[in-house]
Amino acid sequence: GAFLYYQGRVPSPVDVGQGDTGDAAGSPTAGIVWLHGLGDTAKGCVGLARVMVVPARTRWLFPSAPMKQVSADWGLPRRAWFDMATSVVRTGGWEDRDGLVAAVRAAHEAVEELAAAGVEPSRVVIGGLSQGATVALAAAVTSPK
Repeated sequence: GAFLYYQGRVPSPVDVGQGDTGDAAGSPTAGIVWLHGLGDTAKGCVGLARVMVVPARTRWLFPSAPMKQVSADWGLPRRAWFDMATSVVRTGGWEDRDGLVAAVRAAHEAVEELAAAGVEPSRVVIGGLSQGATVALAAAVTSPK
């Protein structure tokens, strides 16, 4: 998959590499899917994950949002799970429902990736920051597993 992932001790950001599974032996028994916030990257979240205490056989997945123009940022391209405008509260509408649906699909695919590695979906936590937290909540309540 297109994820950064680790198992056990999460390396320092300098050690970040696609497919690195850290230093824990054995198959993963639990998983964490961590979704970054607006403008951040998967790599940017590794430092946060380093301070969390989890069992050694926990596999972390850090999906990266696609680059897209963000209306709230004057249309500048940013890593974003979905577009958002500063006027969502005023308009009462959701400007980028398709973007949110695609982001939730990416979170569900991350859970499937962990399942393929042997982690039961019931042993996966989906979390995130900012936009990532919004996607995590939507993914959790719509999860087919």
